[in-house]
Amino acid sequence: MPREPRPTLRLLHTADLHLGDDYGGQGLAHRALERVVDTAIARAVDIVIVAGDLFDHNRASSSDVDFVLRQLARLAMPTVLLPGNHDPLDETSIYRQADLPGRCPNVRLLSRPAGHLLRFPHLRLMVWGRPVVDHHPGFNPIADMPPRDGNHWHVAVAHGIDVPEGEASDRSSPISIGEIASSGWDYIALGHVHAFRNVSQEGKVVACYSGSPVPPSYPGEGTGCVVIVELDDELGVSLAQVPIG
Repeated sequence: MPREPRPTLRLLHTADLHLGDDYGGQGLAHRALERVVDTAIARAVDIVIVAGDLFDHNRASSSDVDFVLRQLARLAMPTVLLPGNHDPLDETSIYRQADLPGRCPNVRLLSRPAGHLLRFPHLRLMVWGRPVVDHHPGFNPIADMPPRDGNHWHVAVAHGIDVPEGEASDRSSPISIGEIASSGWDYIALGHVHAFRNVSQEGKVVACYSGSPVPPSYPGEGTGCVVIVELDDELGVSLAQVPIG
């Protein structure tokens, strides 16, 4: 029996806004989040994914949290958040303090340290991610990813640094290119690198760092863009960098 086609999906992938930055980037980060939301609405995406470091630290102020809630509440589509190395899911986590999912019904948090699988039946979509709890070389964000499960779109979210296959690294939260290639998932949304970086494995898995949507304040930092990902049964998975203005 032929496989039933999956619906074509459009997702917005962003990361590394660093709201609450203590070094003067606060106004830029606020405007960037507002424009990310504007872009998600204008592009009529089906889901928004934030691949870590929405906040710059776990001491974010109540005004920063309220601003985030006001912006995310503007979105009619699901929004998936992954804690990163700046806003880890430790005992002091801003996500434990603020309870964003409890206060904003469209928000889902990847909150299980061993790996968290979210299901979106209306989109025929499964999203998996492992939150950062402790950013150190022994933490592997995509180790032991679950296998594909049925005829759904499979999207993973991870926050860490990509490491070439077979290369040793002492960097914290390493993401092996070999593990990306062998995962078999449709798309892996990455965070931690502030510039756009495509680490797709040709013919296997599409994966990239979206870069930070906050416009760069010095060379090499930020892109002022998000990534729009199209998942289509006939055309495959495609990426487009979209400036947010």
